[in-house]
Amino acid sequence: MLFRRSSRGIEPTEYGQRLINCARDITAKIADAEKDLRDMKEGRVGRISLGVLPAAAVHLIPRFIAKLEQEDVSTSVFIREGTMDALLPGLRVGEFDIIVGTLPQSPLGPEYATEVLMDEQIIAVARRGHPLERSSKVSWQDIQKFPMVLPPPTTMTRGAIDATFSRHSTRILHTNINSTSTMTNIGTLQLTDSIGFLTRSLARHFSDLSELHLEVPGIQLHVGLVWMVDRPQTNSHRLTRRLMQIASSEVLGMSGQQLLA
Repeated sequence: MLFRRSSRGIEPTEYGQRLINCARDITAKIADAEKDLRDMKEGRVGRISLGVLPAAAVHLIPRFIAKLEQEDVSTSVFIREGTMDALLPGLRVGEFDIIVGTLPQSPLGPEYATEVLMDEQIIAVARRGHPLERSSKVSWQDIQKFPMVLPPPTTMTRGAIDATFSRHSTRILHTNINSTSTMTNIGTLQLTDSIGFLTRSLARHFSDLSELHLEVPGIQLHVGLVWMVDRPQTNSHRLTRRLMQIASSEVLGMSGQQLLA
């Protein structure tokens, strides 16, 4: 018997799970073969497929691509942007070699390998010329007077932000945008009096955004790489990891933050 019915629905038995794992391996190998044939047809020697979280797509990935073009013009790169939940299934079946972006706080599971590239601090930001920009010290009560651009309630960053609001007896009183789209969030912050919460390196990437003098304690994100433990490591895979480390050091050098070993 491959599947059994339980109170949670239909679940695979031990035999069913083994069959599922074999099917995933076959699917991944077919995907690898298709990509190999396409690269051969296009005259490419190597290839790398990346699943990218939105924040990494703005400043980390372009720097990685610039490094790659300087070092190895024969490698083709496929990139798809999404959330971690949306990208992990593609990683499992071989659609992606590596996922790049904010790592979950809890372990993903023994089938995944992770590498932390940098530690990112979350800060409060607003447009240049915002009424709070020149304040030497901004309180949480001050920012509740303005609209907010926030991550969705289901994200780990939003949970940390909401907890900080609660500690300061502050509520979100005005219209707020809940979005995982980095460019939508940036555009809204640039054109309105909304206040948002971004990583320091991302905020400094945009000259028309300003960091507010608001203490945002304890909200840090680990940005890094995720790949499958049992998948063979190609030269392109190893090259990608090395160049991502270099690109991360450049990003942190510009924002004055700490690179993790």
